[in-house]
Amino acid sequence: ARMDPDVVRQLPLTLGGDLDEDALRKMLGGLGVSGNAPDALVALAKGAARAFRDNDATLVEINPLAVRADGSAIAVDAKIALDGNALFRHPEFETFAEDDNLPEQERIARENDINFVKLTGNIGVVVNGAGLGLATNDMIIDGGGSPANFMDIRTTTTSLQIAKGAAMLLQDPGVGVVLVNVHGGGMTACDTVAEGFALAYARATRKPPVVVRMAGQNAEWALSILKNRRLPFEDFEDMGGAIARAVEIARKGGA
Repeated sequence: ARMDPDVVRQLPLTLGGDLDEDALRKMLGGLGVSGNAPDALVALAKGAARAFRDNDATLVEINPLAVRADGSAIAVDAKIALDGNALFRHPEFETFAEDDNLPEQERIARENDINFVKLTGNIGVVVNGAGLGLATNDMIIDGGGSPANFMDIRTTTTSLQIAKGAAMLLQDPGVGVVLVNVHGGGMTACDTVAEGFALAYARATRKPPVVVRMAGQNAEWALSILKNRRLPFEDFEDMGGAIARAVEIARKGGA
């Protein structure tokens, strides 16, 4: 597709999630689709677009899509990805969520408004925001370390929910050091994360070393909270320094 952009055809949806039927028929004609097939494909595509809109999906994919000799169409296989942030609008999906056999840590995280994926490393990360979470893990790997998880604390997460998420990392025997990398802004302030983490640390039976980098909204107040709670930690002003220190501690076995 990079060598020949015409290999991939695109037809954007409207902001309301509707499909331009005339434009779709024109596209199908350009692909050589004829006979009764365009009618079947238009109906299927409109159904997929409606499913995407009505279910707050992030992906609706039909692959492969087959056209029979009589011009009818069939989705041989399909998948749909739902936006977890919109599940509160879809109680009908609760039974699916309950039965999807998530690992225990990921189930607890989801129940507490935290996106969490267990990984194989030994550096536990407490991070707000998916972009910052990915950047943190990338920098850990670039620095020679290995993250124990991906974490994205959502904007609606409370300090108590954060405490439950942090507790999972603290009690994980594979975590040799915890890196708290937070940039306060919008609805998630640094002190909200600090309150939650301090609560989890106070209750934890395992107390691995902690490296903290706080920036943005209420960063100084967040550090004051951690200090006032007598939580032992090393703090850094920049991500690079904090990550390098966490990797160093992990290499030494969490000492």
